[in-house]
Amino acid sequence: MLLVYCIGLLDPALLPRFKRTRFYGARDFELISGIVGRFSRLATTPNVLTEVSNLSPRLEESFGKDYFQTFSREIALLDERYVQSRVAMRNVHAAWLGLTDAAVIEVARGEFLVLTADVDLYLALTKEGVDCINYNHIRTI
Repeated sequence: MLLVYCIGLLDPALLPRFKRTRFYGARDFELISGIVGRFSRLATTPNVLTEVSNLSPRLEESFGKDYFQTFSREIALLDERYVQSRVAMRNVHAAWLGLTDAAVIEVARGEFLVLTADVDLYLALTKEGVDCINYNHIRTI
């Protein structure tokens, strides 16, 4: 969702042009922005930021450093929460979700609402009792 949000900040019309965001458009960016705008504090993990950054170079050809300036500006506004990888990997869901999602579960537990379009992460969060929204449930409204 962060990748969609950052590309949308630059230009929502760019979203359908890229492999990772091809199923999103300007309306999705507006919905995500509306959700994000309701919170005074937004949290993420270094793992999520790394994944978004690793996906981003594939986007760079089209609009170069403008995207990375936007990404950098947004990172500065986030409450970056760290959980040790060995702790995250103890999570019962880590074996099938991976490190990034396991870290999200650990960081969010009891403190943050998670917005995701990943059904597997959503189901794991629900099982763990973590407040979460499956973006796909609201994008059809």
